[in-house]
Parts: sequence; structure tokens; C-alpha cells
Amino acid sequence: MKQRRELEHYVKDFDIREIKEIQNPWTEVPEVIGLKVHEGFMCMFEGCHHLRTTLMSIQKHCQREHGWTKSQGIHHVDTN
Repeated sequence: MKQRRELEHYVKDFDIREIKEIQNPWTEVPEVIGLKVHEGFMCMFEGCHHLRTTLMSIQKHCQREHGWTKSQGIHHVDTN
């Protein structure tokens, strides 16, 4: 219970944002020690730069968010 109170005190002043307000960095950022780096794909529709770890998930993103179809060609890049 003490740890919970300490955590609640620590986070009480965080500036919470809606997920749509958070932007993914579209330039390479330095590795954060302790976080696993995932290879994946980045959306290339103008102004988007959404990141996903699998080809299927980036294709679904492009379909849902941008109305993309395979006949339009590739609108994502491999980040490897």
C-alpha cells in the first residue's frame, strides 16, 4: 500500500494527453537504455509517420486511417 501511495504521489502532476495528441518521432531517436528496440514499418502518408512492428499491422493502419488499398502501391517503409 505504501508503494501505491508513493506512485500516486509521483504521477499526480503528470500532464496526461489523449492518444491522438501524441506524435511519433519520424526521425531516428537515440536508444533508451532498458527499452527493447523493435524493428518495423513506418507509414509514409503525408504527415503520418505511424510506426508498427509487423507488415500486416502497418497495412491495416494504412487501410483504416488513410483508405489505402494494395492497388495504390506501397505507402510504408521498412525501418530495419
